Amino acid sequence: MTLLTAVSFILCPSPHPPPPTERVFQKNRHHMDLLNDHIHASVNFYATTQEIVREWQAMGEDTLEFEAAKREFAEEREAFNAEKKGLLWKVADGEDKLAKEKQYNSDSQKEWESAYERSNRELKAACDEVIRLKGEKTKLSDEHEHVVAMYQKRENEFTQRIAKLEKIVAEKTAESKASEILAEEVSAD
Repeated sequence: MTLLTAVSFILCPSPHPPPPTERVFQKNRHHMDLLNDHIHASVNFYATTQEIVREWQAMGEDTLEFEAAKREFAEEREAFNAEKKGLLWKVADGEDKLAKEKQYNSDSQKEWESAYERSNRELKAACDEVIRLKGEKTKLSDEHEHVVAMYQKRENEFTQRIAKLEKIVAEKTAESKASEILAEEVSAD
């Protein structure tokens, strides 16, 4: 049993007396503790009452706000209905405009589709041309590589021949110097 219940049993007896164990428990407690419990319960009761009063006041304010909003909504609804009546004649005009727009869109769609087909054909022709030119480029590139390889081979052969000729020239020059030195030695003797 809670403390508040115990205090209420003591201070506000009910038609049903508390159980014997509760009576024994309350008898064994000090009177000041019971009085403190009663004071705490009273303060809590007062605070709860004040909270309820504040809530009722807030509910009253909310009710006033609701009534004001309801009046404002009714005024807006009347203005909307008046505007709606004024706009009903525009619906037929809007439907006519919609039919014209649909026809215009249908015509535009047909024109777009024909332009789309034409551009697709042109794009396909351009793609085919690009593929053909890529094939020619590959063929020319292969021929170029073949020619470059052939000229590289010839250049290597010429470089080897030049190296051999330079070696022969160097040998002949060395022999000629040796012959000159020998001739000088022979003429000097």
